[in-house]
Amino acid sequence: MKELKPTVTLFWLALAATTVALASDPGERQRAEDVVLEIGGLHAEAFLPPNPECSQAGPLDIRCFAYQIVSPFDAEGSQYFLHEAPDAARWEIWRTRRNGQSERVAYVEHRTVGSTTIDAANFTSLSVDLVRGFIYVWMNSECFELTEEPHCNYGPAGETIRIEGLETLAEVSATDDDEDEDGDGGHALDGPESPVIPTSRPRSLQSR
Repeated sequence: MKELKPTVTLFWLALAATTVALASDPGERQRAEDVVLEIGGLHAEAFLPPNPECSQAGPLDIRCFAYQIVSPFDAEGSQYFLHEAPDAARWEIWRTRRNGQSERVAYVEHRTVGSTTIDAANFTSLSVDLVRGFIYVWMNSECFELTEEPHCNYGPAGETIRIEGLETLAEVSATDDDEDEDGDGGHALDGPESPVIPTSRPRSLQSR
């Protein structure tokens, strides 16, 4: 067996340590650290801890942030929405930018624990705070048995997760102001160039 170089070994050890530190162990409830972020600069943290009452709450229960998608736009004009993967094993947060391009922002997926249980997690509601650059997402977590013998050690609960790192309203406004001062406003570039309106009548139409 070929021996790994020390630098490569250290890299994989550091990566493994990071993975363990950032995610819950199989058989445990999935939490904010299990949400995978795919946009650089974002960070997820628990805003409201798991609450068993929230798993059964209706969509108007503000204690659990159990609303549907409310205020889905960020300060840059991107619209956010939730999507369930076709295999029903992964829930995703997507956004569509002002240029019409869509990209996945984050996701959480079910985790099978051997042949005994499934650590399930899914997103059910979302709200964007465009002033501060936050995304609030409500995540349900539950353990499902795969055998007749019980192995689950936690019940269903709902948790509110806050994702930070979006451009704030102040940052976007400052950028737009700078572009306007340079005579190259960002919003004007989104569409086709404005037609040139002549300031005088064509010579052929002027009265002789």
